[in-house]
Amino acid sequence: MFWESFDRWALRDGAHPAYIDTDGGRIWSREELSRLVEGASRDLRPYAGGLVAIHLRNGPEFVANVLAAWHQGCSVLPVDGEADDAVAESLCGSLKAAVLINAEGVWPREGTRSAALGPGLIKLTSGSSGAPRGVRLSLGALYKGAEQIAETMQICGADRTLLTLPLSHSYGFDNGLLMLSLLGVPIVAARDLTPNRLCRVVREHQPTVWPSIPFLLDVLSRSRGVEASDLSSLRLVVSAGAPLPPRTRAMYAQRFGVTPRTFYGSTECGGITFDREGATEFPEGSVGTPLEGVRVTLDEAGPSGVGRVRVHSPSVGDSYVPEPSHELSTGSFLTSDIGRIDEAGRLILLGRVTDMINVGARKVYPAEIESVIREVAGVEDVVVMAADRETASESLRAIVVAADPNARAIQEFCAGRLPAWKVPRRIEFRKALPRNARGKLDRRLL
Repeated sequence: MFWESFDRWALRDGAHPAYIDTDGGRIWSREELSRLVEGASRDLRPYAGGLVAIHLRNGPEFVANVLAAWHQGCSVLPVDGEADDAVAESLCGSLKAAVLINAEGVWPREGTRSAALGPGLIKLTSGSSGAPRGVRLSLGALYKGAEQIAETMQICGADRTLLTLPLSHSYGFDNGLLMLSLLGVPIVAARDLTPNRLCRVVREHQPTVWPSIPFLLDVLSRSRGVEASDLSSLRLVVSAGAPLPPRTRAMYAQRFGVTPRTFYGSTECGGITFDREGATEFPEGSVGTPLEGVRVTLDEAGPSGVGRVRVHSPSVGDSYVPEPSHELSTGSFLTSDIGRIDEAGRLILLGRVTDMINVGARKVYPAEIESVIREVAGVEDVVVMAADRETASESLRAIVVAADPNARAIQEFCAGRLPAWKVPRRIEFRKALPRNARGKLDRRLL
């Protein structure tokens, strides 16, 4: 499916760029990438129909091995290229991979033969709130998900994707590799993400679409010596992986003339919602409206309209592996996110099921309090969570990154905008909050 699509693009215009390695200074054409796929396909023929683990950093080899594995009817397990070999070995063992591909070569798994899964993908959840789980997606679900993203974001073959994300992660895989395979959209890959270097990459290679994360957008917005003209080729800047602070959204738009669009998705189903309009005013917590072909409902919604987000889409995965779960069923995925739908049809996220805090028998969603604290001058980042229990009910604790730490000022600001029981009793300050490569908060390290 995806290999055949890319092969047609290669036959149509083989000299057209496919993968541009801006750090290594080399450009692979569609024809050259196609030859890489053919070579990898020969190597994987003995493992046809099995599970292929790919432990590689971003590069044409990653793309080629994925397409080759699908060409041989295999399922693919992408492993973070920055992860230790021991992590890759552990995943291969638990998911019964037939073969492991890394920078050193192709390594059969002795005594292991995975069941014939058919062509597909096993994505790993982030594990930011627990142990990572595998999600099995068919090629059909991946194809529908890629179509939904392309149609909603109006991406076409004339575009170029600026890739600053790992291809092994769901966000980079869907918006990078799948767009290249399905639509022939070239990848402009960059590992050096310092602002001046990133601007140089954009000036030289003229990417038009950038799937990014809030952290990088914030860094660029605050960087000296960066001009709007440096990034003028970018017509669409997408933010996902973590909430986009309104202040960062506004700063980037004012400085570079393009408003970052919030994109909400999940490993289990790909894209869910998107900020189509890119309007100046964007409600706190809003993640836009559902992608084309996606429907969002709220389970157990009470009179307030707040409920648990459920996604209905042909892009939903088949099951968790190795242990199935009720949250995934045919065409339906029950997320761990809590939200409501506003009068404009936008999904407003309030937090996660596991984040909800009981304060005096009242339910508190941290996102509401975090949005207020972010309005305090000098606050750069914040997370609100339950404090250690001192009484029968929980109290609130805010961990803040601020240029001028002042706990009393933050509490007084909150008191003017929130009920007394929502004002954090404890304010702690840190130099930074632990976030992963996609900008998502790692609560295990707090």
